[in-house]
Amino acid sequence: MGQCARCGVKTGILSGSKNLLGNEYCSYCYTEEKLYYSENLLAVLQEKYDVPPDSGEVFYQYGFFRIPSSSYHIWVKDKNFCFFPSTPKKKEEDYVFIYFAVSDIEYYVIEGETTGETAIPDVHKSSNVGLENEVAANMKPETGGVGRKDRIINAQNPKTAEDDQRKTNLHILLDGIKRNMYFRYEDYGEFYKIIPDKAYCNVKNS
Repeated sequence: MGQCARCGVKTGILSGSKNLLGNEYCSYCYTEEKLYYSENLLAVLQEKYDVPPDSGEVFYQYGFFRIPSSSYHIWVKDKNFCFFPSTPKKKEEDYVFIYFAVSDIEYYVIEGETTGETAIPDVHKSSNVGLENEVAANMKPETGGVGRKDRIINAQNPKTAEDDQRKTNLHILLDGIKRNMYFRYEDYGEFYKIIPDKAYCNVKNS
């Protein structure tokens, strides 16, 4: 015999006993909690996994982890790098919480090519790092190490390039095996906000 986590009544054969998210409820409270849980699943799970309000937000395209291509929160907790969905999902099993040690991250870098004008991540909007001028921006590590001094334009503008195939590539080492996770080009600034020391140019110069 236990106790309902919501109303405090003893649970058992007469009052019923059901579990939800590791808590035990009486039959009546379980129905109420299940309804709230279904309608507010994203918020409930974000609270469960302690997603901080100042987390970054990136779009996972593809890579080692077989998770939906979607937007994810990123943050560091207890020396672990964490991922959790930032948008509602149709199925509960799509809410996948992934974490691995920050020390498992080798580096992240912008890879790929573009035809047309050169765009760099708008780190002024996506992080706490500003862009003082065109020349300085091309020399800053938070721009992904882009060394060309072409005209700077907003990377979030879809008209910045005719064919932009650049991506932010997160290189990780899990169980001694090199793995990769690919994100949008403009997500570089979000990674720089959360783990600046893991930017390739900072790792290379350390």
